[in-house]
Amino acid sequence: MLTSREMLLPSDALLPNATPGALYSSPFIRRLQSNLLHSHQLARHPLQAAQRRQKDYFGRRGFTSIYEPGNRVWPLEPVQPDRGLTKLCLKWKGPYVVEQAVSEVTCRRSQPQHPQWSLVVHAIRLKPANQARDKAEDGAPFRGGLL
Repeated sequence: MLTSREMLLPSDALLPNATPGALYSSPFIRRLQSNLLHSHQLARHPLQAAQRRQKDYFGRRGFTSIYEPGNRVWPLEPVQPDRGLTKLCLKWKGPYVVEQAVSEVTCRRSQPQHPQWSLVVHAIRLKPANQARDKAEDGAPFRGGLL
């Protein structure tokens, strides 16, 4: 929609005009500006309601990290499609040990093969290791491979 040469930004229609000069003295321009302001407000209210509704819907499934340093986790490492049959490949590697909780949803996991390396991963890509299965192997050295 073309408004006029004087209105350079959409915010010009929204913000009050401090000094209405001779350019905005026409009744058509004033009516156009008020119609634009009204249409922006009409569009803004449903968008804000939809944003709140989507935030509530997706926020219900959100969670904070339940992983603490020392926990064993299985990280999800999807197989690349160029490797052939992906449905028969293991997607969960590990278990690995959580070194540090970086934030509520990310944590740093260690690489047992390379102790100097670590990787920060999102909590969505982690699954807790089965503690009963891990206790049976506590006598064996932990290598970070498959159990």
